Amino acid sequence: MKIITKYCSKCKDNKELDKFNKNISTKDGFQAICKKCQHDVYVIYKRDNKERVLENSRIVSRRWGENNPEKKKEVYRKWARNNPEKAAANSRKQGLKRQERYPDKLKKDKHNWYKQNRERVIKKSIKWRRNNKNKVLEYARTRRALKLVGGGKITDIEWQELLHEADNKCLRCGSQDRLTLDHVQPLAHGGRHEKENAQVLCHSCNCRKGVSHTDYRKQRADVRGKDSEK
Repeated sequence: MKIITKYCSKCKDNKELDKFNKNISTKDGFQAICKKCQHDVYVIYKRDNKERVLENSRIVSRRWGENNPEKKKEVYRKWARNNPEKAAANSRKQGLKRQERYPDKLKKDKHNWYKQNRERVIKKSIKWRRNNKNKVLEYARTRRALKLVGGGKITDIEWQELLHEADNKCLRCGSQDRLTLDHVQPLAHGGRHEKENAQVLCHSCNCRKGVSHTDYRKQRADVRGKDSEK
């Protein structure tokens, strides 16, 4: 006779088979406890083992993503469309984590990407400046204000002297294209607009340096000193 009910060893009650989860390793093909009792057991386990459950969930999710890359992308795209603010915050958070873990790799990847997409970046920059003239003017005004607050002045003659001292090359990468004046101590951090605080960098290296306090003149002097010793 076909079994239509089963005894739950947890709640001590006879229940219909559809109240039990299937388990091919048992004789009758069903779990020993009913779905409700099994759920209650898991809730207690989850409460007492939060870290372990979270780690197992991450492992399962990671494995599923590795085995289903396209589905993973589609699921994330759908979630991002429905949660744009959370998606943006998550993207920023992940970006900061990558910068902390792999700073050198990210710099190298960005540099390689820029080399491969240089024309595209320039066109995009020109288009942005054309469509955001007010922001460009605002940046220029802020820049002039910083120079006035920090004090100092660099004449055309001093700029030519800086170029001569750098052999008309970027002090960082040696490029001779689009050479610009960079402030060793940024104006935003209280640096002065004068020759003693200036160095020659190409446009790309200047952008990459940003507002960091990096003196490439010393690095170049150290290299020259080692070459003279040889």
